[in-house]
Amino acid sequence: MRPRAFLVTFCMATAGAAVVAAQFTPETARAFDRYIQVTEARQAAEIDGRSPFLWLDRQPAGSKASYVAKLNSGGVVSARLETRDNGRAMDDGDGKIHHWVGTVFFPKVTLQRAIAFVQAYEKYPEIFAPMIQRTKVINRAPARFDVFMRTFSSNYGVTVVYDGDYGVDYRPLGPTRMFTKSVATNLHHVEDAGKPGERRVPAERAARGYLWRLNTYCSFEERAEGTYEQCEAISLSEDPGWFLSLTLGWAFNGIPEDTLRETLGRVRAGLLK
Repeated sequence: MRPRAFLVTFCMATAGAAVVAAQFTPETARAFDRYIQVTEARQAAEIDGRSPFLWLDRQPAGSKASYVAKLNSGGVVSARLETRDNGRAMDDGDGKIHHWVGTVFFPKVTLQRAIAFVQAYEKYPEIFAPMIQRTKVINRAPARFDVFMRTFSSNYGVTVVYDGDYGVDYRPLGPTRMFTKSVATNLHHVEDAGKPGERRVPAERAARGYLWRLNTYCSFEERAEGTYEQCEAISLSEDPGWFLSLTLGWAFNGIPEDTLRETLGRVRAGLLK
């Protein structure tokens, strides 16, 4: 077992009464909804041109140059974000909001090709294995996909499997830009996944609230050198509490970023095959 995985397992096993699963409450739901509302108001300015479309172009010149160099070498650039309400930190309710942005670059790839790739949901279990294990397109329209997915995550000694329905809206912004919004609903924590006794528990009633809500917003822009994809992931989980925050806060905060980076890296690898 890797040292970090051992540390996570040991701390969770010895936490005892200090670690109590949080309950999903209406107040937590309202706090997340408000966070999304304020975030989407900021995004509206990027969509209509009042602010640079990509996070990359909103960074200081020196930082942007280093980010571009990393993207050109095949890397993924990520950063933690925080939406503030008129300059004030926003309430998480009884949960924990995780907000990350990631960017990847596809050299010599057109926007049309990139969008066709990400819309091939039936191929996701192959492209993103083992992170995505099952998919099924429930409904398809020109600008809307409703997709069932089973996702798998095993990080820092914690393995979780979730079933969920994802409504993905595609919004063209001219010939070189696309904006997408994905909202996860009907989330279920899958216990003993793949075993005869497999059981699905609504995420809000699961023993541990690893994932209660998930919104993902992706911005695609084609330029002369290729296409950039930026994804902003906002998830809600239970608050790990004081004990795990002190001992394993890096794990709880790191899993959403790791998942985002892995996803974008897989898209790049698939497009450049």
